[in-house]
Amino acid sequence: MRQDLAVQNVRTALTAEVYETHARIALERGDLGEFHRCACVLAELTPEEREREEPRQHQKRKKRKRAAARQIERHRDEFAGYRLLHALVRNERGDVHRELRRARLLRGTGCAHALGVAAALEENNYRRFFALRRDAPHLSGWLMDRLVRRVRKDALPVLMGAYRPRPGAALVREALGFEDDGEAEEFLKEHGNK
Repeated sequence: MRQDLAVQNVRTALTAEVYETHARIALERGDLGEFHRCACVLAELTPEEREREEPRQHQKRKKRKRAAARQIERHRDEFAGYRLLHALVRNERGDVHRELRRARLLRGTGCAHALGVAAALEENNYRRFFALRRDAPHLSGWLMDRLVRRVRKDALPVLMGAYRPRPGAALVREALGFEDDGEAEEFLKEHGNK
């Protein structure tokens, strides 16, 4: 259905709903490429992008676009947060800065959370990152899971320097968001002696 809407260049409320659903499914499946394609189309449906279109359009077409805009507005904050997190996962500075500007304009929980994650990464505040991961709204946790390995690897030298001769598994579990001490111990064995 999504492909049919794309081929026919349909921009209605149904289009927005289909792309939102498809983007969420792609996140759950870990398909970031497909998520990115859907997020780009959803970004094109936002009011800022619509204002760039030609001013004279057929009346019916304008009504359909307004209906699509209302659908997008319902979930705009959620998807702006996802786009920022996705840019952080890809570690693309230009995309991160663009999405930061967009997210700062919105006031919902999705953007506030994503902005917090961006700040935690910028400040190398791994404790805050893992606290935000525990409280991730919507499907943000799926994207944050892609950042976990990088954050843990960056945080480990800080822990190793702060706790001599070596931090215990319980401390590493708590600080780096592991499920249990065994998982933390395995991480320490793999990365702790470098």
